[in-house]
Amino acid sequence: MFEAIFDVFSAWNALLYLLGGAIFSGIGCLILGYAAYVRIAERQYQAQIVGVRTDKPGSKMYWPLVAYTDTSGTRREVVANSGSSRIVGHTPGTKVTIFAAPSAPDAVMLEGDWWIVFVFGAIFAALGAPFLGLGFSMLHWTSGTALVVLALAAYGAWKLRGLVPLLVSARQNGFAETRKAFLTRRKDRSHPVALSAKQIDAAVAAQTKQLSYARPLLMAVGAALMIGGGFWLQSTAAFVAKALEAEGTVLRNEESDTSDASPSYHAVVAFTDQSGRKVVYRDTIGSSPPMYATGDKVKVLYSPAESSSAMIDRGIWKWLVPLVIVAAGLLFFTAGVWGALRARVTTRAPAAPTGATT
Repeated sequence: MFEAIFDVFSAWNALLYLLGGAIFSGIGCLILGYAAYVRIAERQYQAQIVGVRTDKPGSKMYWPLVAYTDTSGTRREVVANSGSSRIVGHTPGTKVTIFAAPSAPDAVMLEGDWWIVFVFGAIFAALGAPFLGLGFSMLHWTSGTALVVLALAAYGAWKLRGLVPLLVSARQNGFAETRKAFLTRRKDRSHPVALSAKQIDAAVAAQTKQLSYARPLLMAVGAALMIGGGFWLQSTAAFVAKALEAEGTVLRNEESDTSDASPSYHAVVAFTDQSGRKVVYRDTIGSSPPMYATGDKVKVLYSPAESSSAMIDRGIWKWLVPLVIVAAGLLFFTAGVWGALRARVTTRAPAAPTGATT
């Protein structure tokens, strides 16, 4: 009875990891697919920002008003389909590259926004990979697993039933027409407040001051993360290079010494070192639920100088955490440097008239 309950509990947690990973990676792939569609299906134009709009006075969400000439030679002034709290670099007179579909010339996306969409999609897709890997490593196919899979499938089908009409409509009308209808609905939500040149100057000055503090902080945090993750990678690589291998057996799982409501479980592993001595140690990495069951065979790496200094060899996953830390540090540091370089070259051109309507 207890074994069956444990199987259901373990399967539930493993499948939650898989579900979380699938959601993150799925969202990321959808975003990347949309970004690819924009690049492939829509035309690229050179445009100029001629105004800045907001939804209401005092709003900190800014929508650029861009002017461009389409393939038919018609000059258009339209509000970009995405707003931002960032106004520096999006002031009147700024030259920008935009994307617009011939079938929806009033729905434009700035190239800078396209890159943001692409990066967010890549991050979401990458974030899902560790959850998927952890879920698969924890998953054991038992009757409890089958029961949990059926329960989750039934619940998911019930919750997603509302998407069926939308999917049927998209299939009948085609993705391009569905997207056009969506953007038309978005366009109906106009951004009526046009900022004056004085208001734009004040917003730029305030934001420039804030960014002057944020950029060094981003670079400092990024450098610290890269250094810390780099040391972790170096120490792991040095240990693995000298370590010996042995087959170990999981004796039990011990709860971490914590007051948290959901403690993590650490495998206690026994193995025999090269001298024939039996070594029992507690693995430093814990999880909830346990990643290993009692009796599982695992590959152990241990130091020839001190056998009790050991770790379960998790393959590529032993590099994952330090690599994520280094990648996060690189992202922060790059954002700080890019912002600093952009601040040097960005100059505000004379404001163009902002009275045009969409």
